[in-house]
Amino acid sequence: MVRCKKCFFKKEILFLILCLLMFGADDVCAQGAYAVHVASFKALGQAQTDVERLNSQGLQAFIDEANVKGRGKWYRVYVGKFDSKQKASAAAVELKNKQLINKIFIHYLPQNKTAVKLTKETLSDNAKSKTTEAKPAPAAAPVYGNSDTKRYHLPGMPYYNRIKKHHRIVFQSEQEAIDKGYYKAGTVPNLEKKAEKPIVNQTKTQAMVPNGQPASKDAPKTPAKTPEGQTVRQAEPAAPALKSVIEQLKKAREKMTKTDKNAKPQAEEQKPSIPAFTPPPINDPEKDKEEAFIEPDVTDFTEPVSNSPIYNKALGELKNRKFEQSLATFKEYISRDDTPKEWGQRALRHMADVHYGLGKAGNREELMMASEFYKNTLESFPDPRPENALTYYRLAKTYELMTYYPEAIRHYQNLTRKYPASPLVAEAYYKIGELYYIDGKYAQAQENLLQYLLKFRGKANTRKSYYMVAHSYYKDKQSGNAEIWFRDARKKWSSYIGVPRHILMDLATHKMSLRQYDEAISVLSFYANIYPGDEKMKQVLWLLADAYRLNNQISPALAVYSRMIEKYPDSKEATESRLKMADLGIDKPGVKVFRAVKNIDNYKYPMDTYDDVIMKHAADDLAEQAMLQKATALVKKDRKRKAADIFLEFLSLFPESRRIAEAAGGLKSAASAIIDEYYAKKDHLAVAYVYFRSFGAVPLQAEEYPQVQKIAASLKELNFMEDYTGILRKYLAVARDEQIINKVSVDIAEGLVSQGKYDDAEKILSELMNKPTVKKSGLMTAIRKNLADIAYKREQYAQAVANYGDVIKSGQEFQNPAKIYTRYAHSLKEQKENSQALQNYLAAVKYLSSEKRDKGNLGIAYNDIGDLYVKGDNLGLGVSMYGKALENATNADMKLWSQFLLGNTYLKLSRDEQAQNLFTQIKTTAGPESFWAKVVDFYTLDSQWWDKYGSMIKK
Repeated sequence: MVRCKKCFFKKEILFLILCLLMFGADDVCAQGAYAVHVASFKALGQAQTDVERLNSQGLQAFIDEANVKGRGKWYRVYVGKFDSKQKASAAAVELKNKQLINKIFIHYLPQNKTAVKLTKETLSDNAKSKTTEAKPAPAAAPVYGNSDTKRYHLPGMPYYNRIKKHHRIVFQSEQEAIDKGYYKAGTVPNLEKKAEKPIVNQTKTQAMVPNGQPASKDAPKTPAKTPEGQTVRQAEPAAPALKSVIEQLKKAREKMTKTDKNAKPQAEEQKPSIPAFTPPPINDPEKDKEEAFIEPDVTDFTEPVSNSPIYNKALGELKNRKFEQSLATFKEYISRDDTPKEWGQRALRHMADVHYGLGKAGNREELMMASEFYKNTLESFPDPRPENALTYYRLAKTYELMTYYPEAIRHYQNLTRKYPASPLVAEAYYKIGELYYIDGKYAQAQENLLQYLLKFRGKANTRKSYYMVAHSYYKDKQSGNAEIWFRDARKKWSSYIGVPRHILMDLATHKMSLRQYDEAISVLSFYANIYPGDEKMKQVLWLLADAYRLNNQISPALAVYSRMIEKYPDSKEATESRLKMADLGIDKPGVKVFRAVKNIDNYKYPMDTYDDVIMKHAADDLAEQAMLQKATALVKKDRKRKAADIFLEFLSLFPESRRIAEAAGGLKSAASAIIDEYYAKKDHLAVAYVYFRSFGAVPLQAEEYPQVQKIAASLKELNFMEDYTGILRKYLAVARDEQIINKVSVDIAEGLVSQGKYDDAEKILSELMNKPTVKKSGLMTAIRKNLADIAYKREQYAQAVANYGDVIKSGQEFQNPAKIYTRYAHSLKEQKENSQALQNYLAAVKYLSSEKRDKGNLGIAYNDIGDLYVKGDNLGLGVSMYGKALENATNADMKLWSQFLLGNTYLKLSRDEQAQNLFTQIKTTAGPESFWAKVVDFYTLDSQWWDKYGSMIKK
């Protein structure tokens, strides 16, 4: 018969509730009441003072006299009057949590013993009444929480009514505040003073703080005990060593939280760092062996022998792990009317444990059933009960197995708070820290694991806890603090045995990031030797080889890379290992290696390795990687042109590659080096070739102005003006520096002028002149020079004279000053300002004479100077200038023109024979029918006519 699991589950829970109702309630006392024994005093006045203090906190306190055998009369202080022992016990737990008592004593008092006994001297005016019977306790006031400090305050506490409204949170009970993550004001979170280990005689044996220094001499002493074992005052605070470290941690966390609230958003890798705390001391760690924790099995228990055959049968089935049969038999047992209450309770706990055992085997529905059984068990058989410690533990473990970590943590905390003497407490403390760690709440993990280390040195998981604290700092991106703890752990334990594998992996990565390669090698070598079959072995070997390589231990690095190739021959990592070996062959050639190292050819012949990988993996990512590594290797071998060709080929073959930026950067780097080399040699044609072949194949970047400037200068020298302005315009689109932008704009305008695009150039120059960053800069002179050139080309000589004059007056040096002086002089000449024109021609000649390559322009300048001298009737100097022009003539026409001007001047000086010789040379050189021959004949006839008839005309 098939049953619905959900229906079965509901029926089981309903059956549980009915059973708990049968066995869970105590009989209500018809007379008298149960009360919590708080303290005992020898003097009545002290007892009355304590009662007043308790009443001021909203507690119902009273005094009862008791004659203690052999010790006389004592005055006992009680709190509360309850109709059942369970309610009194629950109240006692609350009092213990508030540290008003350190042990729980519940007394049953007859009705006539529950009166408050106060003397007249201690009655306050507002507390007097007509009867000595205690008034009922006032209605419980709400608990106030402070959202800023995460502390809660009870009625009567100093700051109860002083919390600011915008920070005040109202809770209906103290437990609700605790469940919401609040801690009681004046206490350290999650700290419990162990009852069985009081701080005794601290003046002689002082508690040690984490840095190894003794605690203050004013540390509190152990409270005095009454004859009946109850303390006279509330429990002392936590041990100074623990409290000191936890308070530091808490203040640092609160400071971090406040900083985070006020800080601007940041990148995730930039979190505020909590200051590191000195790890707790552990003496002689190699000899300080950890106790192994063995979880109590559901079959591992002792209890009295039952008189019931059914119960014993169920118990035997449980012992033999026949869980299903045991569950059915226990159910039959508790269904009987004659089942005793005590044995019924035990049966129900065993049933819960059976579900727990079945759930641990992998049945999640059984775990859910177990959790419900355990919760209802705790509700029906409330604390304090010794057996509830194990129930809390298994309830927490159940939630842990179901990965409900917050609930698991809460019940582990209940165990540590309510049963501090339980042998399960150490494991509970550890589990709290571990679950926070697993859940990624690293700050809470650090705090709770630190508590565990301080409280339970030498217990199970000490080493693991230490490393988890370190790893929590690492995961929280607090590298400095992580390093402190990792380093200290290494000092305490020479071996990594017992450290979780994932922590070892991150520890190696952490050490690599700090360039502590020796330590990374130690971690990874341990991992590789202890866990040879681990699923992450490829990653481990890869990191190990890299650590050797980065630590300049080339021989072992090659050995590990070779091992990767052998062990995982068809993997991507194997091919990448080949490429790494090839890279080492380029960077570190000639290293001696172990004889047993195979695949060493990858190291000895790196170029062959690159080519082989490219051919074998042409269709995948490895070919791209190998091609780039080959190009980089060629750059290192100073074969930059070949490297640039490979980078170009990569860009052509893999235009969509994720490595496209890397290839472009490599190409730029190689091409830039070539450009620098050729430009230094003034090989402008080679620079232009590199630009057209490679540098221009990828977008320009803002930081590449030096290379752009050299390329542009070479293109200008070659008179490739369209390409010159083209590269400058491309760069202008990405430039960011304002000064460079202005300079490039001027260069573009100059290029446009040389191409005759005067309107476009003038527009750029006009815009620049209006920019504030240009008006007071040296660029104004360059702008005026270009405007002068435009005016000169347009034959607007008046404007040209004005601008050239400003340029020369500025005193700035220019690339071609002779050209400026020549054009300025010519513009002045056209304006009939011959004297100034002559001065500037002579200045131009000085610059032209120093530049042999500009000999032609020098000849032209001499001709112009000669013309000016002749116009000024200084014929002798005119002859001299024409003669120099003839000496510097670089082509036939210029030579013929200079000869003609010189011959003409000879005629004016009446040196006819010299003139005729020059004219004859012109006809002979140019030919009798040439243009120059006709010019000479015309001028000769004209001169003869003027000599014959000129006097007549003058008359």
